Amino acid sequence: MENLKDSVAVVTGAGDGMGRAMSLAFAAQGAHLVLADIDRQRLERVEAEAQQFGVEVLTTLTDVSDAEAVQAMADATYERFERCNVLCNNAGVVSSLGTPIKDLGLDAWDWVLDVNVKGVVHGLRGFLERMLEGGEPGHIVNTASIAGLNIGAGGGAYGASKHAVVAISRSLRAELAGTNLGVSVLCPGLVATGLVANTRSLAEARTDRSEDERAAGIDPETMERLGHVLDEGMKPERVAEMVLDSIRSNRFYIITHADSGERLQAQLDEILADERDLRERFPE
Repeated sequence: MENLKDSVAVVTGAGDGMGRAMSLAFAAQGAHLVLADIDRQRLERVEAEAQQFGVEVLTTLTDVSDAEAVQAMADATYERFERCNVLCNNAGVVSSLGTPIKDLGLDAWDWVLDVNVKGVVHGLRGFLERMLEGGEPGHIVNTASIAGLNIGAGGGAYGASKHAVVAISRSLRAELAGTNLGVSVLCPGLVATGLVANTRSLAEARTDRSEDERAAGIDPETMERLGHVLDEGMKPERVAEMVLDSIRSNRFYIITHADSGERLQAQLDEILADERDLRERFPE
């Protein structure tokens, strides 16, 4: 999909960070926008910024973990614009980092999976069939993380959610081969966003304060450290440039950081070493 002018782009988690940056990058190309977020003030700010490019903007307060809310957002999109060309399932939380699996409560698992995985599923259920039926060139971008390809200790729930997004995206790409739709999976490293602060405020609002913070998926020390590290991360606008380029070139993996390659190669080497060792012990 090379030309976004007069197309319609839907972005969840559009009120801040990468979602905001992608929305404005699309608007700069002349795309009309549907912006979804759970924060009204952030939505209104991005709406005003996008309208400076002379495009139409529809904003919807949407919790992507709520299937009916996402379906209502999709219906509103087609009622207003009668089409969707770019779908960015971007909303997510960074909950549960730093908490060992043995300490993580079921509610924390439910939350991170409901937002990060089911949010993508709900978006696809709301838009995919109609995008195919519309027949216009289009593209779907699912936001995962480099943690969806490589994860270590203390990342079990978050990593599981992002690995799932990668798996969904890979399957979707195979299923949509030869159609009017392309697929990308966004796997960013550290990006300077408000994701940590936003996640923590949401987690605290939904957590019984008598409950152990780690069981609730909020490890205070880890979240504080990550917040400081993210402050020095890649600018969201740079990520948005990569997303736009990947939509135009139909690139599947959007791996934003150059240092990710070494980690992925080390992981692949480990996989292949174990496979070779097993074949030697159990030859076919």
